[in-house]
Formats: sequence, structure tokens, C-alpha cells
Amino acid sequence: MTSDRRPVVDLDAMRLSLESMLAETAGETGPAAGTTTARVTAQIISNTEIEVRAGKFRFRSDEPENRGGRGSAPRSLQYFAAGVAT
Repeated sequence: MTSDRRPVVDLDAMRLSLESMLAETAGETGPAAGTTTARVTAQIISNTEIEVRAGKFRFRSDEPENRGGRGSAPRSLQYFAAGVAT
């Protein structure tokens, strides 16, 4: 029997973690002080597919079929590797 349960995303826990990190770094000085943070938002489309918005850009990521996805977009890890390479 296959379960149709979707993964649980605890947005409140994620928000609290981010707020804690921001509070810890609020008074920092030195080379990192005053840097700009890039903001992106992500929307879960299905269990393996995510749509990301970064400024005026939108893109999707998905897992290949052999990992439970539909293979409709590059994997998140591929986007990460591309970001590190630039």
C-alpha cells in the first residue's frame, strides 16, 4: 500500500530559527557588517517539485523519476552547484 502523505513543513519553526539567527548577528561589526542579503521564496508544488522566486525570476526544481519526482526541472542540487560555480 502506498501512502499519499505529504511531508510536513513547520513554517513556524523555520521562522523562529531565522529570527534567532538575525538576533544573534544584529550587532555584528567587521567585514560582514552592512552586507546585503538575497531574498528568495519557495512554494511546494508537489512532494518533489518546488517553485522558487528570486526577484523578477521564477524557476522550478524537481527530482528525477528514479528518485520519486517527475523529472520536470533540474534538481535543487544542480542549481546549488551552478550557484557555487559562478
